[in-house]
Amino acid sequence: IDGNLTLDAHLQIQRGALFELAPGVALTINGTIDAGEYQVFNFADSANIGPLRIAGLSEIRQRWFGVYSDPLKNAKVLQMLVDHYAGTEIVFSDTIPLGDTVTLRTRTNFRGHGKNGAGGFRLADGVNKDLFRLQEASANFRIKLRDLFFDGNSGKNEAGSGVVSGGSLHDSEFSGLWLVHFADYGIKVQFAGCSLDAVDVQYCNRGGVYISGGAGLTIRGGVVENNRVHDYIIQNFKGFDLSGAYLEQNPTVNLAHAVANIDIVDSHAGSIRNCYFMNYGPLGVRCRGHSTHIDISNNFFWWAHGTPYSIAEACVNVSARSNWVYNRPYGTDFGDGEIFERARVGRTGERPAVYFPKREIQFNS
Repeated sequence: IDGNLTLDAHLQIQRGALFELAPGVALTINGTIDAGEYQVFNFADSANIGPLRIAGLSEIRQRWFGVYSDPLKNAKVLQMLVDHYAGTEIVFSDTIPLGDTVTLRTRTNFRGHGKNGAGGFRLADGVNKDLFRLQEASANFRIKLRDLFFDGNSGKNEAGSGVVSGGSLHDSEFSGLWLVHFADYGIKVQFAGCSLDAVDVQYCNRGGVYISGGAGLTIRGGVVENNRVHDYIIQNFKGFDLSGAYLEQNPTVNLAHAVANIDIVDSHAGSIRNCYFMNYGPLGVRCRGHSTHIDISNNFFWWAHGTPYSIAEACVNVSARSNWVYNRPYGTDFGDGEIFERARVGRTGERPAVYFPKREIQFNS
């Protein structure tokens, strides 16, 4: 197809048939497409990807548009899909190497085939950029990212996060994601009334999930582990509930750089509950700044290489209850009450104690 073309038809496209699109050509199909998991459209030029609009679909398949050996071309094709298919579910079956950041628009809707299955994205060697950046947010900015794999390729890249926002996301869904090997963070986003369900983030050099600003976030489950400095940072946030997560540090690899599995900074009205902290250290949960009304409860701290939690003096109305520490390398098991006593007076052979002012913590072991 050498020039702009509009087709008013329903198309049944068999395997092997291919629309070859010249540079910059716009193809508009005012109808639906019936095709399987194979390529249907081919873009001849890497630098000039023309718009391709299909009017009658609620779902499109990534494989229709091809996966190319040129990662920059893949990024341009994906950007075209994002720009022209707001609200349409785009289903991914391949892990696509990307050579540039793709900007997600409001109502972007991506779905793969499960975090351990097919469908996702990988930063190509030497890109040193974020994988996805969210367009500056409006009051109604919302997206869905589900059942996808994200690879930052940090062995070949010195910068870049998985998903980064310039403003707040509203009523958005991140579920069934697996983000690994980013040079910076897996996710660095402002949230407002959003959810993270079964989101795994591993082996990121600066941290797993960085939540900066906003209000209203529910985090359910997820394996967030072996991120170099933090697993979660929650900063300047109001109203969060993090439950059922598995958090781990590899003490032989990361402990020299690690700060805390969960770092809560100047945040309010939050809870950390029913989580499993494995090989944590030097801190499991740290509250600092002027954080208030934080509940740390019913967590299991296993094989400690530090202190389960610390609360800075300026933090008030912080409660720690029904937590348990098991199988410490240098001592016996104990619960909240003894955590306080050990932190206050220190014990021979332990790491330096963290002091918790008694007036700021309620212990209900």
